[in-house]
Amino acid sequence: MFGNMGYLRGNTLCDMLSADLELREGNFLVAGQLLRRCVQASQGKDGEIMTLSSGLLANSKRWKFLPSVENWRAVFLVHALRSGEQLEIYQALQFIGESFLHQHDSETAMNLLTLALGKFSQMDIHQNRAECMLHLGDISRDRGDLLQAVQLWSAARPLFERCSQKAEVGEIDTRLGTSNHNAQERSEEILAHLNSPTEGVGQDTGSEHGRRGKAGLP
Repeated sequence: MFGNMGYLRGNTLCDMLSADLELREGNFLVAGQLLRRCVQASQGKDGEIMTLSSGLLANSKRWKFLPSVENWRAVFLVHALRSGEQLEIYQALQFIGESFLHQHDSETAMNLLTLALGKFSQMDIHQNRAECMLHLGDISRDRGDLLQAVQLWSAARPLFERCSQKAEVGEIDTRLGTSNHNAQERSEEILAHLNSPTEGVGQDTGSEHGRRGKAGLP
């Protein structure tokens, strides 16, 4: 229809909106085909559509399975750098940081996610801030710093609530509940250890008393 009107951009916009709906419905193959078509149609011609379509392809949270998602993260970053859009640049860094986290490279992931978090905090982008905090909390937990993990998750929770991200709020509640349970168990173990009598105290005392008696000492 838009082609007959001479408005070719309209066709690409429709494809992009359709792809977003297909993603929501879980039709990943169809969504991927539509978004690739959007990228091909907009590359070097329409920066806005290129940003939106490549950004969707690069965002692994929107996909259950997309073998080439790693390549799209690089495409999205290159496009963002060329356009100079700060939000997209740091979103790309976040996506790449998440990729390293999935590959169990927590050090690189932490560096990239911390860098992205600083910019998102400066720009007051709630959802991206919360996503970075969620991942950084997971890294802290895996490194044994449960206090830092709880602080990050607790800070992320209200941000997810403001964005109406109910699933993510539920994930954080699960993490916090598990952390509190583990911390309580650890506290009980420590208290039990402190309150238990030291093994061998009686025997040692008796032996010492016997030695003193043999020596004629009181």
